[in-house]
Amino acid sequence: MSKMKARECQNVEYKTSWHDKYLEWICGFANAQGAVMYFGVNNDHEVVGIDNVDKLMEDIPNKIVTTMGIVVDVNLHELLKRHSSHHFICKGDVGKGVGKGVGKDVGKDVNK
Repeated sequence: MSKMKARECQNVEYKTSWHDKYLEWICGFANAQGAVMYFGVNNDHEVVGIDNVDKLMEDIPNKIVTTMGIVVDVNLHELLKRHSSHHFICKGDVGKGVGKGVGKDVGKDVNK
C-alpha cells in the first residue's frame, strides 16, 4: 500500500473520505494560513483511495464556491494516480488568507 510522506500538521490534513462538515475546516484554513487536505488517505498516511472520485472532483469545488464564495484547487494527486487506478485521492489546496472573513453560510445544507 502506498504511503504519503508528509506528516499531518497545522496545514496538512488527511481524511479517508469526504463529508460536508469538512467545509468548516476549509473555511478555517482559508481564513488562516492555508492548508492542503488529502481525501482517501488514512491516519497512518496510507493511501486507501476514495469512492466516487469523479463526482467529488466536481462537487467539492462547487460546494466551496456556494458556501464561501472562494475558489480552491481540487485535483487528483498526480503521484498516486500512477500507482493504482483503484487508489485515487483528491488533493485540495486552500491558499493562505484566500477567505478572509468568509464563512457566514458554512454549516448550512449545501445539497438543497
